[in-house]
Amino acid sequence: MDDKKTGLLTYMFVAALSLSMILAIIKLVGAPITWFAVMLPAATYLVIIFSLMLIGSIAGIVMSIQKNMRG
Repeated sequence: MDDKKTGLLTYMFVAALSLSMILAIIKLVGAPITWFAVMLPAATYLVIIFSLMLIGSIAGIVMSIQKNMRG
């Protein structure tokens, strides 16, 4: 199960990075897009990953507290 999640996150990262690189090349060629729009896919990916890490750590803390309270 963890291998599937790792693979999915890897593919998501590569897709976000590829899209950012394509947009950066288009920006450097001279298209009228902002750097914010260029970095948006990578930034969105990072926000999602950091949110999942935060939720996972909070869940781990709650589970640890429950385990300690049970004895």
